Amino acid sequence: MYEYHNSTENLKRKSEGRCRCATLPLNRVFELRKLVRNKLIWDPNDNEKVLSDPPALPANSVEVLLPPKYIFAISKKFELRVALDCDRQQDNSVKHETLFHNEPVLAAGELTFRSGKVNAICDRSGSYCTIGALQTDPSFVRSLLRTFQSEFIPVETALINSLKDLLEENDND
Repeated sequence: MYEYHNSTENLKRKSEGRCRCATLPLNRVFELRKLVRNKLIWDPNDNEKVLSDPPALPANSVEVLLPPKYIFAISKKFELRVALDCDRQQDNSVKHETLFHNEPVLAAGELTFRSGKVNAICDRSGSYCTIGALQTDPSFVRSLLRTFQSEFIPVETALINSLKDLLEENDND
């Protein structure tokens, strides 16, 4: 379990005035399973387009296009939420802790999509201090695999195989 509230990072950001815990991400945070239709993930800002590179941007967006990626977090109930990555220093930016309102999570990081499927994942979340978790924390990888399966999230086969290989490597250590 990864915690943000009252973590060292949270306290540091509060003292520097950089904490965005109260950000209201109206129409910018999405449950990934709700974007799945016909075994593909659809762009939340363009119902006629599968989620891919580049994504559609809402009007007045603070999100950035280069590189187009989404931040994600998985709740204790194995719910996966995403938001388009943005300049996290800007006011009204969505950060990892925003996805579940500072609640502890099982995993957090970044996702990219190709042709309506998750095609890459990394464990980069400064908020939840998950960097390195893919290589060192089998529960992080298990939560990804379980969530993808239970939420019927379309994921490229190569990525699933890579996650299973990481899990096998970690279990053998």
